[in-house]
Amino acid sequence: MDALKIALETLLVGALAVPWLLLGLHLFFPEAKDLVRHRLPTSDDGIQYAVVAVLAVAMAYTVGAAVSRLAQDFYNDDDFGLPFPPEDSIRASVYCDPELPWIFDTGVSLPGNTGTPKPFCDQRMLHTAKDRQDAREGIHQIFALQEDALLLLGESNTSQLRHLHQQLLVLQGAGFDGLLTWMLCLFAWNAERVRWGRWRLFLPIALFLYVVFYALLWNHLEIRQWSGLVRLFYRWTPSDPPFMEFALILLAVAGCYLAAKKPDTFVPTPPREPAADAPVDIAARVSYFTGMIISFLLTSVAYSGWYWTEILYDRLVIYSFYANHAKLSP
Repeated sequence: MDALKIALETLLVGALAVPWLLLGLHLFFPEAKDLVRHRLPTSDDGIQYAVVAVLAVAMAYTVGAAVSRLAQDFYNDDDFGLPFPPEDSIRASVYCDPELPWIFDTGVSLPGNTGTPKPFCDQRMLHTAKDRQDAREGIHQIFALQEDALLLLGESNTSQLRHLHQQLLVLQGAGFDGLLTWMLCLFAWNAERVRWGRWRLFLPIALFLYVVFYALLWNHLEIRQWSGLVRLFYRWTPSDPPFMEFALILLAVAGCYLAAKKPDTFVPTPPREPAADAPVDIAARVSYFTGMIISFLLTSVAYSGWYWTEILYDRLVIYSFYANHAKLSP
């Protein structure tokens, strides 16, 4: 039970991945649905049921751990040029909040810094992108040292900090799971527009070109000339792999596959009343457009919760470390 308690947030993120996993199974492997439905053992099967339960927990943990890492990369990735601030930018704004100027002494001295984030805050206001990036990295180093120092105090002294950290991981994973579900529903809805003909390929191809040329080559690998493509893999920084870009490229390819496999002619099917004893097909009743709306709303809620929790967590780290460093006592 202690192991499950420690891995609870990872298991929750893995459980929230079930919608897009089932949706992917329905879209790309429709024959496997019946196989999974009829071959899964029930609680009366004894040992087989126990083995499947253990494998389900192991798979939930594995998927949850992978999704959590991809979500952390996505939430702190500014290569896509989206109007949402990455995690480091949110943290830098918390440290450089003009409404709370009275906490300057961080207790962490970095090379060229005297233990205060003020030089980084001043550097962050400069116009060059390199100066802003260096300032965010400096503030990130201060935060990482403060966070690690607090976690070393023991679980009994950092329960509130660990609680907020668990919420951050769950909300990050939930938001990313919702995003994957929304994109799969979007591509499936786009593939159903058979009257559009080959224009259905526009959306996934546009995403593919945007991710490859803008996010991956232009921003992540910083390739500004065609000659840089010759030594493409030599520009890859091992400590910053473009996993998020690869994940979106895979989604774009999946969208192209869905749009290409549908027929170009639209043959309407007259509605039929189901038989009284016929099983209810949930996939036939719920449209992909409805899935888009629901997943978009849930993703928005998860992102909003993560955004505010990130601010609360950063402030708690600052205050807690300052109080511990200054040996404040009630």
